[in-house]
Amino acid sequence: MREWLSALAANAIVFAVTAVVSAQISPPRKIKHVSPIYPLESLERGDEGAIILELSVARSGAVERARVLRSECSRLDSAALAAVRQWRFESVRVNGTPIPFTVVSTVSFRLPPPYKSRAGGVDACKWREPPTPVRE
Repeated sequence: MREWLSALAANAIVFAVTAVVSAQISPPRKIKHVSPIYPLESLERGDEGAIILELSVARSGAVERARVLRSECSRLDSAALAAVRQWRFESVRVNGTPIPFTVVSTVSFRLPPPYKSRAGGVDACKWREPPTPVRE
C-alpha cells in the first residue's frame, strides 16, 4: 500500500511540475511607482538605508499586504511601507487568468544633497548596500 501511495504521490508531483512548466506565465511588471516621503526626523539625523519588503499583490495588481523582511533603519520602515502600498502591478496571468502573487522589493533611502553632510552622524543609520538577489 505504501509503495502505491508513494508512486501516486510521485506521479502527482511530476504532473504538477509539468503543468507549471507548460503554463504561460507573464512576469510581474510595476505600472505605478510611488516614491517614499523621507521622514523629517531621518533627514535631520542623517539616516540612510535600504528596506527590503515582501509584497502580496492581488489579482487586480494592487498591493494587498506589505511587510518588512530586512531593515537597516527602523525609522524609515513606515515611509517605505506607505509608498509600496500605493504601487500597482500589471496583473500576472497564468494561461490568461489573473492570479495573486508575492514579490520582494527594495526601497532605498539616500539623503538628498542639502542633507548629505549629516550622513553617518552619531545617531544616524548608515548606508549599507542591500544584499544582491540570488538568481539561477
